[in-house]
Formats: sequence, C-alpha cells, structure tokens
Amino acid sequence: MDQSDLAFPGQQSIVSSFEGLPMTLAAEWVSSAVAPFLFAGLVLAGLGTITLFCIGLTALHRRRSLPYLLITLALGALVLRTVIGWGTAVGVVPMTIHHFLEHGLDCFVAVLLLGTVYQSRSQRSVRGDDDDAPAKNQAVSQDVQNQQK
Repeated sequence: MDQSDLAFPGQQSIVSSFEGLPMTLAAEWVSSAVAPFLFAGLVLAGLGTITLFCIGLTALHRRRSLPYLLITLALGALVLRTVIGWGTAVGVVPMTIHHFLEHGLDCFVAVLLLGTVYQSRSQRSVRGDDDDAPAKNQAVSQDVQNQQK
C-alpha cells in the first residue's frame, strides 16, 4: 500500500517516526517534522483531560455540591478543547473555527473557576469560617476580657 492510499482526497498523508505509524492529517499547516509531536501532544492531552474529568465526576458524585459541579464542567471543557484539537489536526475543524472555539472555551473555564471561588467563599462566609474569622475571634475575646475588668 502506497502512502498516498492512506489519505483522503485533498489531504496530505504524513508518516510519523513512531514505528512507521501512518497518520493522516488534512491540515496544510502541519509539517511532517512537527506531526509526530502534535500527535503525541494530542494523545497525552486526551488521556490527561479524560482522566481528570473522570476524577471530577467521581468527586461530584460523592460531594454533590455546586463547586464540584463547576469544577467538573471546567474539566469537561478541557476534554472538549482536546477534541477540537483533534478535529483541527485531521481537517474536520477549520483553523478559524478552532481559534474561536478554543478561546471561547478558555473564557468558559475561567468563568467556571471564578464562579467556584465565589461560591466557595460565600459558603464559607455563611458558615462563619472565612479567612477573617481568627481576627474576629481575637477581637471578641479581647472585648470579653475588657468587659470582665
């Protein structure tokens, strides 16, 4: 089988240095020198984000709280970013759409993380164990001591 038989019409076929593993990449911006590194990066990103997402789902299942939901959604967005990267590498997602989606997901992750911090902070304030609690406790104990004198 010829290397050109591995590509779809209009695609360039690149054979990586990983034991002659054929990779079909449709994107013209991927050179044969960079393709193995792109492939390895996408595989590692996929494995890492899917693992983190599964850990997040497990934690969400155990805790069942809004902060855990927000973190799990952020991890899911990271998985989606990897899927978009694969789609771009094989030519399914055009580069302009890739950038639009990736930056949109970056913004979404940032909003989710800020929402998690805000939600956690407001829950701590309601419980009375916020960061200022030691200072408040010390001030209250000094007031009590002053009243006893």
